[in-house]
Amino acid sequence: MGGEKYNLEDDGFDGFGVQLRIIKSRTNQAGQPISMIYDKVHGLDSLRSSVRYCKDMGLLGGNRNGYYINGDKDHKFTLTGMNREFREDKSMYKILYSAITPLLESRLSSVSVDEMEVSEEEFDY
Repeated sequence: MGGEKYNLEDDGFDGFGVQLRIIKSRTNQAGQPISMIYDKVHGLDSLRSSVRYCKDMGLLGGNRNGYYINGDKDHKFTLTGMNREFREDKSMYKILYSAITPLLESRLSSVSVDEMEVSEEEFDY
């Protein structure tokens, strides 16, 4: 994601896109990439990263003047004011996360509880 850069004037923050790759996971497939957005002032930005995921999955509509999620044109936001607009209208978080949670859950493996069992003796060391 080397060319993905954000600036204060156009995007409301200075930052860039990063791609995390989980090397080892007990409950999921190792090596799955996770695209995130890094804000140079606040660090990894979960809200912007979640909206980015919406865009990647085709759930984000609109344009720079007003984006909306999953066809809900009554709840629009801009990239420059995203954090403020979500704080002012908390229902937007519900709209966002109800749209992406099923997609994120589908990325999890189907490991049974029996396969995840850890012997109590392993905790002694």
